[in-house]
Amino acid sequence: MRPGRSDGDAEFAYDALPSLPEAEDGPGEWDAPQPLLSNEESTEWDAIPNLDDFFRRIYKYYEEKGFQVILVSRVLNLLALGFTVAFSAVLLLFVRWDALRASCILDDICDISEAVINRHPLAGGLTLWKALCLTYLAIFGAYWLYNLVHLAVDLREAANIRHFMRNRLGLSEHQLRCVSWPEVARRIVEAQKTTRLCIVRDLTEADVVARIMRKENYLIGLLNRGVLALHVPVPGLRKRLMLTKTLEWNLHWCVLDAMLDDKSFTIRESFVADVAGLQRRFRRMAVVNLVLAPFLLAFLLIYFFMRNAERLYHQPSAAGARRWSPLAAWRLREFNELPHYTAHRLNASHKAAERYIAQFPSAALNHAARFVAFVAGSFAALLLFAALVDDVLLERHLFGRTIVWWGAVLGVVLAVSRAFIVEAGMACEPELALLEVVAHTHWLPRHWRGRAHTREVQGQFEQLFQYKALMFVEELASVVLTPFVLYVSLPKCVPAILAFVRDFTLHVDGVGDICSLAAFDLQRHGNAKYGAPVQAPKAARSRQGKMEKSLLSFAATYPTWEPDAAAKQLLATLAAPGSAGAPGPHFPYTSHVPEARSARLGPHLFLGPSRSGAPAAPYAAAAVSSLARLAARAGGGGSALYGSIFASADLALGASALELAASPAVNAEERVATGQLLLQSFYEERERQLRLHGAHHVADPPRRDPLRDPPASELAFVMRDPASAGGSDATADWI
Repeated sequence: MRPGRSDGDAEFAYDALPSLPEAEDGPGEWDAPQPLLSNEESTEWDAIPNLDDFFRRIYKYYEEKGFQVILVSRVLNLLALGFTVAFSAVLLLFVRWDALRASCILDDICDISEAVINRHPLAGGLTLWKALCLTYLAIFGAYWLYNLVHLAVDLREAANIRHFMRNRLGLSEHQLRCVSWPEVARRIVEAQKTTRLCIVRDLTEADVVARIMRKENYLIGLLNRGVLALHVPVPGLRKRLMLTKTLEWNLHWCVLDAMLDDKSFTIRESFVADVAGLQRRFRRMAVVNLVLAPFLLAFLLIYFFMRNAERLYHQPSAAGARRWSPLAAWRLREFNELPHYTAHRLNASHKAAERYIAQFPSAALNHAARFVAFVAGSFAALLLFAALVDDVLLERHLFGRTIVWWGAVLGVVLAVSRAFIVEAGMACEPELALLEVVAHTHWLPRHWRGRAHTREVQGQFEQLFQYKALMFVEELASVVLTPFVLYVSLPKCVPAILAFVRDFTLHVDGVGDICSLAAFDLQRHGNAKYGAPVQAPKAARSRQGKMEKSLLSFAATYPTWEPDAAAKQLLATLAAPGSAGAPGPHFPYTSHVPEARSARLGPHLFLGPSRSGAPAAPYAAAAVSSLARLAARAGGGGSALYGSIFASADLALGASALELAASPAVNAEERVATGQLLLQSFYEERERQLRLHGAHHVADPPRRDPLRDPPASELAFVMRDPASAGGSDATADWI
């Protein structure tokens, strides 16, 4: 499909973010043994029919760290699934739950198995309950058999990939445990020179990743443009976005699998032109989901019980733990960012996100939790004292239950209540706490800037960083609600979905049709406010500069990748302080960040005057100091600690400042001063780290091509007036 222009229908501007299941591997094409890589000039023509599947299998092989790990994990997962199905059969058919309170059990005169186990569950005829249980077991038994067959296919394909990795890429399973993915991608590109995996053209790292993430990039683009409406259509209620695995599977089946021709790797013209066809597909899947809902709900409940019951009993406070929701994972994921990079960034931001949430303690809940903990602790102490007097008392009954049972209940109450107690003494710094999160997530909506202390921003943040228990409840609810979303909400979005696929598709020879945003097509989608050489119409741009930030991420992750001319111009512009390429950073923190705090956050911060002689703004100094501290922390750990493309200090600074550059600065003088402060702070902090740890621990950085791989510490510090970018509106929409 050839590129087109987007008309940006505003009526479909939903902020919904679904996710995707892992794509299934197809059959292996690398069955014949291949010779080792050599320095010979000869070329072997080993073209592979489906490079998408082949590269996807290579990435899975890398991510799971070799054939041995794949074998063990697949077999154990199959056994776990079989045990879950068998255990479900016991719980649903073979246990007489009403017999648990039988008199003989309470009087301890009979064996529990004799009273509770029903050895002939189908005797007495087929009731409705038994029919439903048998249907449930048949469905998941068939699913287990499917996984058994798929296990054999996976192992055969993994063996083929192992042969390719050893003989063509020179990577053993032991080496695979410590090699980085960019190195694997580089070796694939080098292997193309002697082994023609693709006949049409030479491969690049961007081609490899684009094939792996062909469908995912479309989904990221759909979500970034706000095309999908993933809310339950209930009139009068606030639209709460819902993203679960159930919805991911359905979106994958209805849209992403259906739109692509797996042989030509192009968008089907019939798919783009058939609005009614996609609407019918959504509604048919709604009916299928509604039929399967009771069985899937039962399976999820049993699986959750088996996996978490023991942990919740011994660690009840785990129910109050938070993590990034699937909605957040897809909202924060960048174009051409592989899953393990996203996971590492989110893991690195977890503590910072918890610190931001802790900025808003509920005083009433805190007092209530302390009271409950005090009462429960008093009773627990009494039971403990009774046990110390005479341990026989533990077997005695109190209000129909043993003392041991009451002690267990009180322990759970104590653990849960203490999880909601917030210790005094925490400084209230919501702006800087959110800034620390942004250093990892690279995501700061326009209406959050300078408003991190408000209840609105806190509530929206908590929807992304949710309680684990709440996410499980949402997953259960989605089993029932997904049919309604598929039948009512998503069909309304079909014209916008097809328009996006049509207008945001680019054909690349040798690769096929890909999302033009993921191709970093700056001519069509560039945003000059994020450094692009072209200012595209708003309807064609990505929101919040996601494409430009993704380009920055990709260039930092794959140092041997050669970008096109427009991308080189963007990187060169961002790397040149004082150039007229892009706006400088603006830190929208005013009275919320006092000047004195900058000294504590950055003791080595150089607070110099601007060119006009005026001192730098306190909020800029504090933000600069905070970024420098974050960068130094990331730089000390390196990529092994964070696993992020922004793990080094200079990249953390570049990415964070580029994110914060989403509002026009007050004036050009302040931008110059702010950039100087940030760079000075970074260099001084790096020198301090060298003095602390010794220069011999820090390797010299490799020489770089300033056009292809500019120093990332300067990427976002270009100082110019927004009006000089070709647009005169300094208060334009930066989203």
